[in-house]
Amino acid sequence: MVITGGADGIMRAAQEGAGRENSFGVNIMLPFEQGPNTTIADDPKLVTFKYFFTRKLFLVKEASGVALFPGGFGTMDETFELLTLMQTGKSALVPVVLVEAGPKPYWRIWHRWIAGTLVERGLIDAEDTSYKSLKAVLEGGIEGRPDNVVFYATSNRRHLMPRDMIENERSTAINPSEAVEEKVSLSDRFGLWLGFHNADQDTFFAMIEAYAAHYKLGMPVEELRKRAVEWSITRGSRSGRVAWQFVQEIAGELGKRLD
Repeated sequence: MVITGGADGIMRAAQEGAGRENSFGVNIMLPFEQGPNTTIADDPKLVTFKYFFTRKLFLVKEASGVALFPGGFGTMDETFELLTLMQTGKSALVPVVLVEAGPKPYWRIWHRWIAGTLVERGLIDAEDTSYKSLKAVLEGGIEGRPDNVVFYATSNRRHLMPRDMIENERSTAINPSEAVEEKVSLSDRFGLWLGFHNADQDTFFAMIEAYAAHYKLGMPVEELRKRAVEWSITRGSRSGRVAWQFVQEIAGELGKRLD
């Protein structure tokens, strides 16, 4: 399902590709510039708006992802409105793909201005900008990015500028959970996670006895099991890590090296 501005050009191409039955159009009433394309014209899923701001809200509200192509003032207006709505929490965070078209760069120049002018003037946090670029690179697929596509990655944080509260000369984040979630997001996606899951008692004994036999600890099995039960109860777990810690404890008592 696609939703476009309903005009000609790339909007008509998108709706031709999806088919009339899978297309929505949100057109704008203008004196002479354009009208609805032939694919969506006279369709009940075509809505014509008088004002740009209401049209933009419907475009963002119904979209699960946005592809933006080079255009004039209207395109710039819609682009910044989209990013502003997401930044301020007025709409859901969705993927935004900026597609280059033609021999000369369009979005790359726009992106340089965003990353340069706005950062230099302190209007966007430089640390946030580099963080999103890093995540966009790491999240790449097995295929290379096409030359005519620029990815503008959104953040888990609603506000690009940090929102701090000053109290008693100390600065703290107004929404500390957002800052923490942002910093651990790379770990969530790409970090190495080790799980130490509970085992039943027989498996726990088997792990310990295998360690004891391998390192020739020489403790009788009954005493080893009795100590192992006490150890697991005090630790509240019977995982492989707890078993190894127990073996280290016994080896230390017996003066055995675990080489």
